[in-house]
Amino acid sequence: MKTVENIIISCSSQKSKEPGIKAKLADLSFDQLSETRNYLAERYIDPDYHFISDRRLNTVRHRNISRCLEWNNCLPAHSRYTGKVFSHIQNQNWLKAHNVLIVSPLFGIIKPGDKIPNYNLQMSDLLVSKKHNINIPIWRIWRPVLDELIHELSDGKTTFSLLFNSCTRGFSVDTRNSFESPVIQWRDNYGHHKGEWLNDYLSNR
Repeated sequence: MKTVENIIISCSSQKSKEPGIKAKLADLSFDQLSETRNYLAERYIDPDYHFISDRRLNTVRHRNISRCLEWNNCLPAHSRYTGKVFSHIQNQNWLKAHNVLIVSPLFGIIKPGDKIPNYNLQMSDLLVSKKHNINIPIWRIWRPVLDELIHELSDGKTTFSLLFNSCTRGFSVDTRNSFESPVIQWRDNYGHHKGEWLNDYLSNR
């Protein structure tokens, strides 16, 4: 019988703007993702590139938003993200969340304690540059490297998925089918119940 080794959750579009500390992109967990992280981080701050929501194809998401990445002002991921899943986790339980993986459209997969700056990006966004002839969804950039990482991390182990649909696109169908779900009927589609479940799971570790 396999034991639960990994729990994978989505990041949150809601983020804290509290002051933080200095960190570096290279400090994030999983060096295997460094090349793709650098690729996206460089283009995030490059005015030749735009990130466009696939729901509003004519709207440049960052037109009126600063696209700098303030690496001098970073928070642990579990503090940066403030969505409904994260808001249900007691602070002391994050100390036990060594097997929790967070899917991020800018950083791929990170751990709760990894320190990150504020950013505004979704997995479904398109990376577009007329100058460089690029038009590709973020999830397509991530899919091969995230599949490979999950294969490494899940070898012989169970991975429970609490992902929302927007982040599942970062994985192939085969990888998604390898994930398992808690045997539970979620009470809502917004993350409240998932957050409660994860908090109870961490409390009982």
